[in-house]
Amino acid sequence: MDTPQSFRYLIPLLPENLPLFIPDRDSDGGVWDMGIPGYGESTKDSSPVDIEAHSKMSIGSDILEALAKTLGPPKDGQEKQPITVLIGHDRGARIAQRLTVHADASPKFEILATALLDIVPTIVQYQSFANPKNSVGFFHWPFLAAPYLVLENMISALGGDKFIESLITAWSLTSCADYRAGALIGAPQDEEDQRNGRKIEVPVLVLYSEKYLGCRKGSLMVGGIGNDAGHFFLEEEPEIVAGHVNKWLKESVGLSLYLVLHWRAMGIRLSSGV
Repeated sequence: MDTPQSFRYLIPLLPENLPLFIPDRDSDGGVWDMGIPGYGESTKDSSPVDIEAHSKMSIGSDILEALAKTLGPPKDGQEKQPITVLIGHDRGARIAQRLTVHADASPKFEILATALLDIVPTIVQYQSFANPKNSVGFFHWPFLAAPYLVLENMISALGGDKFIESLITAWSLTSCADYRAGALIGAPQDEEDQRNGRKIEVPVLVLYSEKYLGCRKGSLMVGGIGNDAGHFFLEEEPEIVAGHVNKWLKESVGLSLYLVLHWRAMGIRLSSGV
């Protein structure tokens, strides 16, 4: 989950026989074209004023629904679609986190494990702004969450020619709605989850940039990506990321082989890269 550009170097390094569903990839490569709704060339039918529609749970449900339609109905009377592993970076990781914590709200799929790349929980991010240095370094979080059209108009005013302006206008609407939903819906959901002791109950892989999130003390740290790689370590150090991911897949109940056999047993055949 996330823009496919971020994953383009990692995908070839994953197990060749692992069924993949990668939003927003070129359909000529055997992958259904979608992406995080509203980002890039993808669309989001709802208005950017509808904050709930841009919440991570809502967008994640859209993505799983797209996957369900791609796969078709469950095979042999099964109630759910095949067991699924989610991998997301940045905004995509927040979607994966929300779907996994509230897995019971996605009854069509059984989420077996989740990999979260370079994020901390939304509420932790906002709480860190009590530190002036953090609030300056991540100013775009509250900045993009400003009331509707305040930022969209400002961002659009910075565009170049008419073509670029039209692209920036379209992207800014969803981008601002995304951060707005994170501030007004995502953070309160995190607080509620923490109060109720609701946690992810499946194997989790967390990777972080040692240069980026890794410089913070007290954050959850599982695997660090070094070599001076920053937030976009998927592109900067794909081999290191692949090593962590493949090791995690193998050790999580022999996940790679398990998934392949499970999907095949349900009569599902996906082309390479799907």
